[in-house]
Amino acid sequence: MAHLEELTYSRFPRLGERRKQLAGTLPGGEQQTLAQPRAFSIDPELVMLDELSTRLALIVVRQLYELVTGAGHAGLSILVVEQFARSVLSVLTRCSVML
Repeated sequence: MAHLEELTYSRFPRLGERRKQLAGTLPGGEQQTLAQPRAFSIDPELVMLDELSTRLALIVVRQLYELVTGAGHAGLSILVVEQFARSVLSVLTRCSVML
């Protein structure tokens, strides 16, 4: 557990700053950021991410894309549903576009 916390706070320093704050009292974007490490922490075979960039600061979106890229390279299957497809194309190995 300590390793997961350390890893999470290194990837998401803002969450580390607010670690004593209840999750429900975080701003919406930070609540969404908190959901990402939770999803990756259970060693899943597939992670589904919906609107990864919604309501997040650009720097946080970049961090999330780096996390997604690293997890994908480590063999995790990731399904991303994103309204702004161009923003996520750089981290994909395969892409399907639905209109």
